[in-house]
Amino acid sequence: MTQTPIDFEHLRTYTAGDQAVEQEVLNLFVHQVELWVRMLEDSGDEESWRDAAHSLKGSARGIGAWLVAELCDRAEKLSQDASAAERSIVLGDIKAAISDVIDAIDAHLGQKSVA
Repeated sequence: MTQTPIDFEHLRTYTAGDQAVEQEVLNLFVHQVELWVRMLEDSGDEESWRDAAHSLKGSARGIGAWLVAELCDRAEKLSQDASAAERSIVLGDIKAAISDVIDAIDAHLGQKSVA
């Protein structure tokens, strides 16, 4: 079974099936994700990195983006001993997963607007 970028059943439960709320939550995620990724890229200290990863993890869980949440959990647990290369690899994985989520959101919202 292949994992999809977003668990839309979870999202529907979270939004009580309200399509307007679902769209608002998805749009909010898309807009906020840029900020958190930028914070991960620019974090000069362990606390900033951890805070950004934690915030993104919570938002990803809220919409059912389980892979993004899992990767952010991994990023959040990296110690200060993690090398720049280790952080870069995890960040690259997060960005790739986010790209898949945004593509899924675009497709989902495109389908909603046509219906």
